[in-house]
Formats: sequence, C-alpha cells, structure tokens
Amino acid sequence: MTEVLALAGPPALSEFRLGKLKAALGLAALYAEHVHVLALTQAPDAAEAELVQALLRYGPQRGLPARVGRRVATVMPRLGLISPWSSKATDIFRICGLDKLLRVERGVRWFAEAP
Repeated sequence: MTEVLALAGPPALSEFRLGKLKAALGLAALYAEHVHVLALTQAPDAAEAELVQALLRYGPQRGLPARVGRRVATVMPRLGLISPWSSKATDIFRICGLDKLLRVERGVRWFAEAP
C-alpha cells in the first residue's frame, strides 16, 4: 500500500510577481506556494520526516510574502507525467537514504481574495 503525504512548501512567487498578477487579475489579494506530494511505501519515521523537511526547505528565507486569501486551486503536473523537477528531487531523496520514497512531485497552491 502507498502512503501519500502533501506538504506545504515555500512561496512560489516573489512579492513583486504577485503584485503584478494581482493587479492584472483585479484581485484584492493573491498568494502562491509550492506544495510537495510524496508517495512512500510506508510512513516515514521521525528521523526520515526531519530529513524530508530539511530537503524541502529551499529558496529565500527572508522577505517572503505572507499567505493571504483562501485556497482556490492546486495545480499539479498532468497525471502520468513525471516532471524534470520530480525526477531530480526523487534521485536526491534516494541518495540521502530515503528508500521508502517512490516519488516526490511539486505543484502550486493558489490563494486569492476578490475585491
């Protein structure tokens, strides 16, 4: 049986990019964050869960946009498609000793608020 975990990741877009999109779409608020979906043969133990969190902590750590609005959509690669990001990330996770991992994929969760 396959265990599936969905973990929130860092912001997907900068404050500048979000501002441009928000203005173009006429929204009161807009935010996007990465979401990571892991398929595992079994649930990770505490040490493995800590390693997963460490590997998924990437990108800038300061000056990040705040999450605003409510979740309106989650966009993932098409079913059956393995993205280049997934292929490389899965290799890295396995090299780091996470043998329970079958695959990791990244998508984007969108949060918005109408004016």
